[in-house]
Amino acid sequence: NYGSLHIDYIYNLPLFAKSGEPVTAQNYECRLGGKGFNQSVAMALAGAEVYHLGKIGNDADALLDIMRKSGVNTDCMSVCQESSGHNVIQRDANGNCNVILHPGANAKITRHEIIETLIEFSSGDWVLLQDEISNVETVINTAHDLGMYVIFNPSSKSGHINKHTLKKVDLFILNLQNAKALSSGKLEDTVLRGLSEKFPDSKFLLTLGKRGAVFFDGKNKIKCSEALYNPEEDGIAEDVYIGYFIAALSSGMSIARALSLAACAVSMIKNENGTETIPQLDINELEHILTNKP
Repeated sequence: NYGSLHIDYIYNLPLFAKSGEPVTAQNYECRLGGKGFNQSVAMALAGAEVYHLGKIGNDADALLDIMRKSGVNTDCMSVCQESSGHNVIQRDANGNCNVILHPGANAKITRHEIIETLIEFSSGDWVLLQDEISNVETVINTAHDLGMYVIFNPSSKSGHINKHTLKKVDLFILNLQNAKALSSGKLEDTVLRGLSEKFPDSKFLLTLGKRGAVFFDGKNKIKCSEALYNPEEDGIAEDVYIGYFIAALSSGMSIARALSLAACAVSMIKNENGTETIPQLDINELEHILTNKP
């Protein structure tokens, strides 16, 4: 997973700070995340062999600690003098947020580093990436040219999805917002048709929040109707879904079963004191839960 790592610094305030008017925070939280981090941890907990590739600053010991404890191999990560990617978040009494995003080390990954890292892996390996790091196209093109299976899951917040050349992506994992932006379609069927026409050699997983998900290979659709998450909520559910789906699919599980298993993983997310936690269950344990489900 060539993915992003972020530290969120959250300040709970009675109201947003304004210019020249200091506001005292009621409390402070530090949370670890980034789509890359969440997905790597989810894949590893699901039982997949995961290498996280990327760049951090000297302030990322907690990120590395959790990834390693979850089973993620971090040997190929590099450290730079820049701070790690982080967000400074103001959250008011009504739950509204203002966010300052600093990409930090995520934006310092060079083309040379990407090439030198990927050549250490093998043809047939799977490469997952988002668009929260620098030189996304170099990752896609290099991985494809080395015979790897390329999976691309853009962030819904980046706004950069149409700036990339994506013809070498094997599997797109998209929410409806990004799918519409890539395809120029508006409804599910026109979106999928538009994507297939634009990327005829690719497959697509469209996540639909409360309406489940649909997998499309250009000809056939496989639907999963289980609700995944509320698309209006900014939580970890989508990343958990993606991590478990990839882990299940890479293990040889059928697409339909992988979709159901990933949805089951999302249903196992716990929220403790406002903090969501990824299920501590691998795909075999989830398979047992599904098999014995009433």
